[in-house]
Amino acid sequence: MDTKMEQNTISDEIEIDLKEILHALLSKLWLILLFGVLLGLAMLVYSKYVLDPVYSSTTKVYVLNRQNTEANVTYTDLQTGSQLTKDYTELVKSRTVLNQVIENLDLNMGVDQLAGMIGVSTPEETRIVTISVNSTDVYQAQRIADEVREVAAKHICKVMNLEAVNTVDEANLPTAPSGPDVKRNTVFGFGVGVLLGVALVVVLHLLDDSIRTPDDVERLLGVGVLASIPVMENERKRHKRRKIPELPVDDFDDEEEDIMGRPGEEA
Repeated sequence: MDTKMEQNTISDEIEIDLKEILHALLSKLWLILLFGVLLGLAMLVYSKYVLDPVYSSTTKVYVLNRQNTEANVTYTDLQTGSQLTKDYTELVKSRTVLNQVIENLDLNMGVDQLAGMIGVSTPEETRIVTISVNSTDVYQAQRIADEVREVAAKHICKVMNLEAVNTVDEANLPTAPSGPDVKRNTVFGFGVGVLLGVALVVVLHLLDDSIRTPDDVERLLGVGVLASIPVMENERKRHKRRKIPELPVDDFDDEEEDIMGRPGEEA
């Protein structure tokens, strides 16, 4: 019986705390939204005016098995090609390929940096491998994409024992930046700002141990409240500045006569 009562008490306290936190969040909604707007604007300015535009150059190759010398591609071949996407990705971004590309183009970067610039994908039900390169320099993006295609084609043929890897599309020269995504970054910044605002309000509420209601007295001090005196809103009028009563002009004249004395009398 006592255990059941304790569980009910704990449930009531948790419910009250959740209500208080929800009330605190609603009362500080303006602060939460302010955090979101400020961080969203910061990400907007950072993405649009600080980050360098990124350009993407794409090239495509077609992978042909030795069994498909007559160019008769079956549905099984297409499924196999889709399942080999990860294999192609690993081979294109392998250390052997990247080191060779860096050496051929005399690039001033490491293997990890170059690997981060390269993306590999295979459309569903095709044997076409798409290689894309992202760079802040349009000409560098095109040159790296073409060189990666050439070096990777030879490496794939050698490792996977394929008939050939033929070029479908050569790398294009980008005419417009592909990034950064200003809209996405702005929305992301707004979301992070809202979460920070919520976390700040909750932390401040949990750290606030001030007593505002009779329930707070019973919960924090463990004593009951005998009575409470409500504060009326109109009591604030007592804090207004009192006006100084104005004296009639005649009273000042009478006081002057008393001080100076009447005519004919010595002061």
